[in-house]
This record gives sequence, C-alpha cells and structure tokens, in this order.
Amino acid sequence: MNHTALSFALITTLSIASCSQSDDSCSDLEGKITHTSTEITGIESASVFKRSTNSNVVEAVDQFNGTEFSNLIIEIKLSWIEEQHRFRATNTFIQSFLDWFISPVMACTLAPYYEDYQPAVSSLQIFSDSDVNENYAAGSDLAQLFSANGMMGESTSLLEATNNGTLASARTYSLEPAWVGGELATAPTTPNEHIFTIMISLEDGSTFEIRTPEVLLSGI
Repeated sequence: MNHTALSFALITTLSIASCSQSDDSCSDLEGKITHTSTEITGIESASVFKRSTNSNVVEAVDQFNGTEFSNLIIEIKLSWIEEQHRFRATNTFIQSFLDWFISPVMACTLAPYYEDYQPAVSSLQIFSDSDVNENYAAGSDLAQLFSANGMMGESTSLLEATNNGTLASARTYSLEPAWVGGELATAPTTPNEHIFTIMISLEDGSTFEIRTPEVLLSGI
C-alpha cells in the first residue's frame, strides 16, 4: 500500500515538474507566428516597366519611346486575404506525461516559418492583342515566351513551370521575356504596340485576368 502511494506521489511530482519545465521552455514561443495562410482573391494591378540597358535599373516605360522587348518587365500584384497562425503552448496532463519521453525544449522547437496558399496558383498565362510575329498571332498564349523572375527554379518559361508543377504561388509576379540557351525564346516584330492580358488560374478552378497599359515594343 505504501509502495503504491509512493509511486503515485512520484508520478504526480514528475508530472508537475515536467509541466513546469515545459511551460518555461515554451513561454518565449507563445504567440509567435508559425505560418501564414493566404487566399488569393483577384489581381490588383498590372504595370509595365523596363530594365535600363546601361544601369540594369528598373524604370517606368516612356509612352512614346517604349522599350526593347528584351528589357520588358510586367509586374503583377494580386489581391489576397491572409490568416496568421500562432504558436500555442499545450498545458495538459497528457502533454506533461509525454514530456517524460520528449525533451520539452525539443517539443517546443518550431519549424521554419512558411506561407501556405489555399488554393494554390495552377497556371499563369499571357496574351497580346497584337501579333508578336508570324508564329504568335494576336490572342495566342505567350506563356512559352515569358518567365516569372525568381519564381520557378530551373524552369525557363511560364508554360514549362505550369506543365511540370513548379509554378510557385505568390502575391506578386515579375514577368520578363524567357531566355533559352542565352537567346530570347522568340524575336517579336518591332516596332509594334501591345496590350497584354494576364490570366491567373487557381487549383479550385477560379480564374482572374487583367490588362496592362498599352506598351510600344520599339526593338528586340
């Protein structure tokens, strides 16, 4: 009987001590943002810029002088709703019992912060109201001719990234002409004026589109 009482007292003491230790190790993590869930609700804006040939600085496109196709940048800003998820320490007898087997410090170590898009972006397409050249008439999908800067790893174009599943979800995209083997994927007929239409599709079937201001492609 005394042995049973001693065992119970020992378990209770260990539970309280473990709970206290767990609380101490988790206290500095309480309320810390662990990840953010983002829901894309539309496309806010589409702006046209150019990369300066001499300084590599991004600048506005002059309405009359336009830009060379190779220096064209189309910046897409999406509208979205976000929900931030924060760490909450568990303070229960069960957690205390588990702390016997798992170090409380280890149990409270957070994974790196990440962003979760629900639903994710499944494709990004771009079209023009003018002929690009004899191979790409007005209204053709130009996803093979553009890339999303910094968003697709080893993919060379929007089309390739969509097909192999490496198109990343983001709140902004910077579209630029795709390069293959050190050369542009295509050479457009210039000079020519274009209004580009951007279409973004999500995994749940939702689609959003927006048109850019008219831009003069003055050269290649």
